[in-house]
Amino acid sequence: MEIVQRKKVLTRMTITWLLYGATFVVSILSLASTAFPALVLRMMGGFENNAGINPLEPGFYFAPLIILNLSLLFLGILHHKKKLPNLLNRSIKSIFNFELSATAAFFIILILIGFYLVFTVEELFNGEYFPDWAFRGEEMLENYDPMVIGEPGIGKHITIFFNWAGLQIFGNLKVVPLISSVFLVVLT
Repeated sequence: MEIVQRKKVLTRMTITWLLYGATFVVSILSLASTAFPALVLRMMGGFENNAGINPLEPGFYFAPLIILNLSLLFLGILHHKKKLPNLLNRSIKSIFNFELSATAAFFIILILIGFYLVFTVEELFNGEYFPDWAFRGEEMLENYDPMVIGEPGIGKHITIFFNWAGLQIFGNLKVVPLISSVFLVVLT
C-alpha cells in the first residue's frame, strides 16, 4: 500500500515539475520578447538580411522590466529571511494564502474575455492594416500554396497559412489572430 502511495506522489511531483518547466520556458520567452523585440523577429525570419538591426538591442520596456523583476526578487529574499517589517510580511503572507474558487475564477475569466472582445472586435472591421502589409503580405498570400514549404521557413509558413486560412474561411485577416489571442487568455 505504501509503495502505491509513493508512486502516486512521485507521479504528481513529476507532473507538477513538467508543468512548472513549461510555464517557466514560456515566461522566459515572453520576457525575452519584451526585453529584446528584434531578437524574436529575427529568429522568426522577420528581417530580410537582418536589416542592419542588432537583435540584442534593448527594447523600450527593458529597463522597467529589469527594475521590476529585481525589486520583486529582492522583496522575496527579504521576506524569506524575515527582514521585512511586520506589515509587509503579513501582506505577503495573505497574498500567498489567498484562494479563489473555481467558479469565481471561471466567471472572472469570462468577464475579462468579454471586455477584451468588446474593445477589440471593432478592429476586425475597420479595414486598417499595418503599413508593411501592402508590399509584403498581399504578395505572399497571392502566391501561397499550402502544400509547399518554401524559402521563408516554417515560422513564416505557419503565419502565412493562418492568414490564408483566415481569408478563405472568414474573409478577414484579423479573425484568426483575435481567436488565437482569446485562446491564449483561456490557456493562461
